[in-house]
Amino acid sequence: MEEKRAHSGRRLGLWLTETLAIIFSAACLGALAVLLALTDNQTIFNYHGVTLNAIVSILVTGSKVAALMVLGEALSQWKWILFTDERRPLIDFERIDLASRGPSGSLQLLWNCKGGNLLRLGAITIILCLAVDPFAQQLVQYRTELVFTDSPRATVARAERYSKGNQVNTALMLDPSLNPPSPNARADADFSMQSAVLYGLTQTLNNTIQQLPFQCPTGNCTWPAYDSLAICSRCTDLTSSLEQASDYGAQYVPLMEDNNAAAISNGTAYRLPNGLFIDNIDGWAWGAEPMYGAMFMATFGTGNASLTNSMADLDDTLIWAAGVLKTGANPQNASAVWPDLPVAATECALYYCVNRYASSVHNGTLHEDITAVAGAKRAADSWALVDFPEAWEPYNETMTQSIDFDDNFSAAKRSDLAIETPDGQRFNISQTAVDSISAYFKLTFQEDLMVYNETNNTVDGQINGWYMNSTTIQYKPSAIQPFYTSTDLNTTFKTLATSMTNALRGDADADGSEMVGQTGQMTTYYHVQWPWIALHCVIVLMSALFLIFTIRESSAPDGAAPVWKSSTLAAMSRGTHVTHVLDGAVTLGDMQKMAQEEKVVLFAKDGEVMKGQSPSYSVL
Repeated sequence: MEEKRAHSGRRLGLWLTETLAIIFSAACLGALAVLLALTDNQTIFNYHGVTLNAIVSILVTGSKVAALMVLGEALSQWKWILFTDERRPLIDFERIDLASRGPSGSLQLLWNCKGGNLLRLGAITIILCLAVDPFAQQLVQYRTELVFTDSPRATVARAERYSKGNQVNTALMLDPSLNPPSPNARADADFSMQSAVLYGLTQTLNNTIQQLPFQCPTGNCTWPAYDSLAICSRCTDLTSSLEQASDYGAQYVPLMEDNNAAAISNGTAYRLPNGLFIDNIDGWAWGAEPMYGAMFMATFGTGNASLTNSMADLDDTLIWAAGVLKTGANPQNASAVWPDLPVAATECALYYCVNRYASSVHNGTLHEDITAVAGAKRAADSWALVDFPEAWEPYNETMTQSIDFDDNFSAAKRSDLAIETPDGQRFNISQTAVDSISAYFKLTFQEDLMVYNETNNTVDGQINGWYMNSTTIQYKPSAIQPFYTSTDLNTTFKTLATSMTNALRGDADADGSEMVGQTGQMTTYYHVQWPWIALHCVIVLMSALFLIFTIRESSAPDGAAPVWKSSTLAAMSRGTHVTHVLDGAVTLGDMQKMAQEEKVVLFAKDGEVMKGQSPSYSVL
């Protein structure tokens, strides 16, 4: 018994190299799996020129080479296993030997060698090794993501207080006999605000958004949501509120500047409740050269909410509102004449507000999601009069709340106008800024008020802006031209408000004038494609199983084969016993043909070399 165990131990010791090799192959595979797990979703690295792919290639190659060595030796051993106590064609000996050398021989073995199913397991595994390298190349992929990190260089303009503008107040005249008192106040908006107004009237909304001052050195930035002082807009369609009345079509008469002849005839007017109206002589055809005059647009602008049709709720934050009446061709009836031409009535307003911004820059382009802060309203303790002259007390009621610029009352000093949000934030506009912006709109978008009544053959009404034609086109004031050319006044005023807000945020007082955010950089990460490692696992597992089966078959108690594996000397030592099989063969083809026809047995069951032969087979 002890002798048998010792013999078995000695035989197992003959497989020590292959056992260590399969352990090494599995260890390389395990190291590969650990490496991939540690680097998956991590940023790429390059340590002194060594990349992850280089390490993966080393581990994969090490595992594959070790597995191929095990497969080659184990497959070679099957030459001796199959030729022990079994007659087989001598050519099978060569086929097995060729299979142990590589995939081409293994492929031939699958088709040509009969018997030995376990032998085919080794051949298949060798063939699978062909795909190891392509599969390894698919293991590590890359993905690129935009990664944001806090950076003081990512800034976007924000306003908590705005105080730009110019205001000059002359000495107050306190003589109570003056009715009203006559101080003289003059104000003018900061030039950047003036430019923003004109820019907003001539550019698209997308272009206007890009004018906001921001810094984003990487071209991709983001900021947390923040609140900022802003200027908002609102438009209301009042076409359904128009009232039609008959008159003499004489609205244009006092507006002419070209000394053209005027005619008064039966006409029709369209009027809004606040007195804004437009009229023309009945029968006037759109597009016809007028003999006398024609009104295309009439406007009424004001900073007093009580004089508007639909903006009364903005009385404490209104900057300026404009009612606009426009007429044009009838798209359904090209031959239509006045008063059957379409008349559109719109009223739009600009007012101070607080907006919440979600700003981001993507590929250098600014994007902002904007929502008005609900519940933000003028603080009750703001816009308070300071050192109010006693002589003005009778006028206190009418002027306390209004932020509309007035040549007289705007000379009185006030505290900041403050907009307060429900969470207690306050956003301030100085008196200078409030008065200068209001004064600029009056100066730029309003002519002297034209009041009409029955004595001049029109309906009662008022306008302070118009677009008309007598012998020439006349705009008054010229800045209202975009109101007529606009196909969507709501978008026009939204763009105007955005442009003004850009100026307000860009020139805000220093405190709270910038929001600091995050810069984004494109970062490359490893992305492991785990399914591609399956082949490596299969090869190592099949190699280990094939080695175990080979060791078991070589040590079978009913017919142990010598553990000679791929030894050339072992094969040569048996060659003299089969010389007669290949006698007369000159070419390799002759030898292969003879080997196919002759069957041999290499060893008997007891492992002794068989001697002698029979007509049907030879022995080594």
